[in-house]
Amino acid sequence: MTARVGREQAGNRVFEAMCDGDWTIAEGCEVTGLTRAQWHTGLAYIRDVLAEEHAEPIVYDAKTHRYALAKFEVEVDRYIIARMKTFAIQLARIRNGTFTPARVKFETPGITRFRRVDDSVYRVFTDIGFVLEEMGDEMPAKVQAMMIRS
Repeated sequence: MTARVGREQAGNRVFEAMCDGDWTIAEGCEVTGLTRAQWHTGLAYIRDVLAEEHAEPIVYDAKTHRYALAKFEVEVDRYIIARMKTFAIQLARIRNGTFTPARVKFETPGITRFRRVDDSVYRVFTDIGFVLEEMGDEMPAKVQAMMIRS
């Protein structure tokens, strides 16, 4: 049975380990004595609390599956681009998979209010597209296809 570890304790263990190197989840769990779930809880604590306190952004390399504290600006840019693309995809799925079909089929007060939010969401897509373009990347094609106004 695994020992109960609080969010703060998990975060501090993961942060301490990351100060010594970069880790895959398995390696990080071995070094810290945490479970996979506790490792992820620790990462969330670092992003939510310690990143602001220590100004240490965490980056993830999808090719090597390693988590690390950012050492170079280019790492941060790549990570931000990946996170923005993921966010855009998730937001498009929520918008087009839930709100848009509901708006077509029903006319509830919540759906009516959503129309105002939908304009803001569309502007967010546009802004993310501009930022990605400035960073030398582009909006994922599936999001571009979903951005059609309904």
